Amino acid sequence: MTKKLQVFVSSTYVDLIPERQAVVQAILAAGHIPAGMELFSAGSETQWEVIQRWIRDCDVYMLILGARYGSCPEGSDKSYTELEFDFAIEQSKPHFAVVLSKEAVVERQASLGATADEGHLAKHKLGQFRERITSTKITRMVNNADQAELAVVHALRSLDHDANIRGWVRAEGSGGLVAEALSKEISLLRAENTELKGKLAKAQSQLAAYGPSGSLANIQSVRTVTSSTAVEKFLRAGWTVLSTRTERDGGETWTAYDLAWSKAEEPRVPNGY
Repeated sequence: MTKKLQVFVSSTYVDLIPERQAVVQAILAAGHIPAGMELFSAGSETQWEVIQRWIRDCDVYMLILGARYGSCPEGSDKSYTELEFDFAIEQSKPHFAVVLSKEAVVERQASLGATADEGHLAKHKLGQFRERITSTKITRMVNNADQAELAVVHALRSLDHDANIRGWVRAEGSGGLVAEALSKEISLLRAENTELKGKLAKAQSQLAAYGPSGSLANIQSVRTVTSSTAVEKFLRAGWTVLSTRTERDGGETWTAYDLAWSKAEEPRVPNGY
């Protein structure tokens, strides 16, 4: 392979954790560079400005569509996921989509319970967005994470040979300096992705990991939320998921998410929280 593609992965979070992990791993295994909400960090830009910059700098846009419509930026009636898709099209980015089948969506909604319930309006918008995506030739329908990974492998093979996609290409006649710099940056991205995957894998870990002897000793702030919409907003602001747990009160059951801020900057808390 002579070029590496930077692939922006767009999706909701709570309903697609295994699919996102599988897709990111497939991109890395193919020698390309994944980018998405996991890599966002705090700064002076708004979340939407950061997202636009990432999409603009990427070579390929990839959508994973599941059981949730997702959170909407303040003042918008479209979710981040749909806005990201629209912006990628506006930027004429090569794109493809992996969509959970209707059967898989029903199963995922049942497993998530109230976590997947966004209300009637969001459900209606998800249906419209789904119809819009599945009516195109860029869509691959899947039932699980394994099929999502395979779909990405096939799509990347096709895009890798597209002469119109420049990607990151080894420079000739530069004494190898540019290639060396690219190699280092790719290694850093892979290391960062491994770290992020490790934090996700600890979603069921005990809160004892917060202590000074744990791997999360640099945590500056911890927040607990019970809304999947809130989780997505915090992730986009630069927080990470420490753990999840099921809580019950009488006949009601819900999922609580412990989120951590471990950056040197002041915690960036989404509006309304």
